[in-house]
Amino acid sequence: MHVWEATLRPKNNDVQRTCEWWQSMKKITGAEHFENGQALSRMDGENSVLIIRHTFEDLAHEQKVFEAWFGTECQQTFQEQFAEYVDRPP
Repeated sequence: MHVWEATLRPKNNDVQRTCEWWQSMKKITGAEHFENGQALSRMDGENSVLIIRHTFEDLAHEQKVFEAWFGTECQQTFQEQFAEYVDRPP
């Protein structure tokens, strides 16, 4: 198994809002292989972060999923909305 993690700093320290947005991304066309993703919150307030974790069979499976994701509705929506929910650029 291979684990992929990303750490996001929620816009305005609003972990709940950012988590709901991320969850909504999993329902858009192109996110079919990300359904096992989990969102883990660490701390609230000024130091809050949201950790996104996905698991894949192996590194080759991860690469295949990400290659298929680029250009999908999910990837485009993610890119367009990212700055509304996350303080750092992708």
